Amino acid sequence: ERTEPNYFRELVRDRYSEVRSEEIIGEGRSTCVLVKKTEEIRERLERQRQLKFDRVWVVFDKDDFNDFNEAISLAERKGYKAGWTNEAFELWYLLHFTFLDAAVSRADYIAKLETEIRRNEDYQDYKYHQNDKGIYALLQKIGNEALAKKAS
Repeated sequence: ERTEPNYFRELVRDRYSEVRSEEIIGEGRSTCVLVKKTEEIRERLERQRQLKFDRVWVVFDKDDFNDFNEAISLAERKGYKAGWTNEAFELWYLLHFTFLDAAVSRADYIAKLETEIRRNEDYQDYKYHQNDKGIYALLQKIGNEALAKKAS
């Protein structure tokens, strides 16, 4: 509900655009329900602004939802971009430091992320906190976004 929105707010602020409007909302819902909620939010905002969005993203953790594949298809049929992580968004953070090609639990992502960040001498006492509003800036400072994109 907050981890992804905090990251994406900072990502959007960090990118230049002459015309930009975004609405980032954490819903904490199952995947198909989230896609349907995205439709409601898009319609409401387009009515308020009297301007259509040029793109809409719906992002979710895979978790154990049975409707995962259905949600991706539903998002595509509505013209939305879908993004997801396998189990936890923290995997994206970890990929800024290392390639990971193995089944790893959410707790292991966090332990590995802390280890990678602590390799930087300015962050030797680093402790990850879910919903950290500063994680985007930290990843930009000592992580490697190009590596994360390549690994994902």
